[in-house]
Amino acid sequence: MMKLRRLCNHGTMSAVINGSHSPAISSRSDTPDQEPCLSCANSGPDAQLMLDGLEGCLECGRQFGVGGTLALAEMGRTPTSETFLDVPPTGYKRGISSPLYSGPSFATTEEGSTRSGCSSKLNAVVSNILEASRSGSKSIAFTSWRLTSNMLSDMLSQAGVSFLQIDGTTNALRRSSVVAKFQEDQSVAVLIMTIDSCAVGLTLTNADQVHIIEPQWNPAIEAQAIGRAYRMGQTRPVTVIRYITEKSVEQNIAALQERKGRLATFTLDDSANGDLSSALEDMKFVLNPGF
Repeated sequence: MMKLRRLCNHGTMSAVINGSHSPAISSRSDTPDQEPCLSCANSGPDAQLMLDGLEGCLECGRQFGVGGTLALAEMGRTPTSETFLDVPPTGYKRGISSPLYSGPSFATTEEGSTRSGCSSKLNAVVSNILEASRSGSKSIAFTSWRLTSNMLSDMLSQAGVSFLQIDGTTNALRRSSVVAKFQEDQSVAVLIMTIDSCAVGLTLTNADQVHIIEPQWNPAIEAQAIGRAYRMGQTRPVTVIRYITEKSVEQNIAALQERKGRLATFTLDDSANGDLSSALEDMKFVLNPGF
């Protein structure tokens, strides 16, 4: 499920690592013994399947087997000589159209050849942010994953868009500084945030566009994120743009949100068996290929 959701954001862009760690992952890692994030701290069977073959966490950048609790041996895995990682490409240039998106593309190599695996969704996000910034609007972009945040920041940088970024690795002091700068500095066009780190407790009324890059399992999380801009002190209409990839699990997740909303007014069985049954039914609904 997670891989299907990530594919909607990251496309088929990947890097082949031969016997070494990914530069993108290494550059995201602050220290070899950094604490694991929620993604790589999970040692359950599902986590083993998701992380199989990877030499580093795609969320926090921590290298597996180096000064942490999630060594490869502990996960029951062995290093592989060839690893495919869903990492952000380097050397974005602007101006070549993607075959999957009719707007401007920001995913070409330094040599000028088109990266056909680039996500059309992120191209659309960048295009909408550019259009908003030209009209004087400021944007907030929410995503579930740090990798998506990093890819989007690379694309915005190459497009010449001024941005700020907050994710789970940003400490409280730095977070307050970034929020204050975004609120006060009109030259900053967009603030990119992971939705779990900033969905609550922040006031960002200087923005009037909110981009929800992927649908969330819980619609209340999206509502909380939107509420960062749409709250007391906001003097302009707030536009919310939700990005959903056609003919993908995202369409079913969006439909599931509507389904949950309709059921919210009913009293549900809150027993353990009832919760488990409901979760299984939700999973079956999302994985149904009949979009």
